[in-house]
Amino acid sequence: TKEVSIPNNLSSTNKRKLKAIARQNHVKSQFSQAQSAFILEGMEENLLKAENDIMKLLSKLALAQTEIEYPKEWTEQSDDAELVMVQQGSSEWNDVEQNIAASMTVNIVSIERVQNRTLWQRYSRERARINNKNPHCKHHEKVLFHGTRLTDPSSIWASEEGFDMRHSNAGMWGQGIYFAVNASYSHDYSHSSDSTAKVRQFFLAQVSAGNSIQMPSDRNIRLPPPLPSSGHNNNNSKKAPQVQARYDSINGETNG
Repeated sequence: TKEVSIPNNLSSTNKRKLKAIARQNHVKSQFSQAQSAFILEGMEENLLKAENDIMKLLSKLALAQTEIEYPKEWTEQSDDAELVMVQQGSSEWNDVEQNIAASMTVNIVSIERVQNRTLWQRYSRERARINNKNPHCKHHEKVLFHGTRLTDPSSIWASEEGFDMRHSNAGMWGQGIYFAVNASYSHDYSHSSDSTAKVRQFFLAQVSAGNSIQMPSDRNIRLPPPLPSSGHNNNNSKKAPQVQARYDSINGETNG
């Protein structure tokens, strides 16, 4: 038996969808007396499949009702994209400082918060899509570093595209956008307007990594691999073809 929490205001139409999912997965179902849970009974394998399908539906419904919420630290802005100076000693400053200090010792001159409405809206929708795709995947959102070398950071934070893979070069795992756990690694790729300048810049970014797979280095990689249970049915199958789901990202060790 499994119980799935459901919104109290779930419509009768969506309740019928939940019942249909249960039938498709050959499990018995009923709503709790308080209408706050959907109770499933059946074989363990069928229960797991039904629960997964139900969680995906509930995530879709939640996404449709959710408005974009900007981070609570953001302040008022007049332009769509702005840099806002973070106050030294604030909790926001201290969090960034601790992330950097975990791998290197450096004098931080300034920390600027990127407030780009367009990029945040795109990121929020993509994050919601990944949540919907991976209802049981926890801790998929990470805080990671990124250095831009000769590329001016403003061409990223002030743009409508943000980190754009079309401008990336092939690395240890093929062409892609690379982020690092350690600030010391991204510092080697940091940007400076002058090769002799001592002040350098790099990003600390929220990254929705989703269901990530660790792989050895391979510069020929084009896409993350398919999920083990994913793929198209063979030609003898009477079932409809399935979408080939893939891992959302790749991670690996650089020894750096």
